[in-house]
Amino acid sequence: MNGELIGATNDQRRYGRSNSWAQKRAYDIPSHLIKLNEKNSIEILVEDIGNEGGIYEGPVGVTTKSKYYRYFR
Repeated sequence: MNGELIGATNDQRRYGRSNSWAQKRAYDIPSHLIKLNEKNSIEILVEDIGNEGGIYEGPVGVTTKSKYYRYFR
């Protein structure tokens, strides 16, 4: 968020053994990283270690913590 890493998911297993692709991810954005009354940016980096890498189905989005817990936990 705005140049700072806020989360990562990697089980450190090699291709064919990794299950990190199947993990649900939810990362808190620390309030001190949010620039009030300015543009904020979120960058998603995906490392493809084989097969059909990338984000190809959802849900994908930015939401509040309470909505996340209501719908995805």
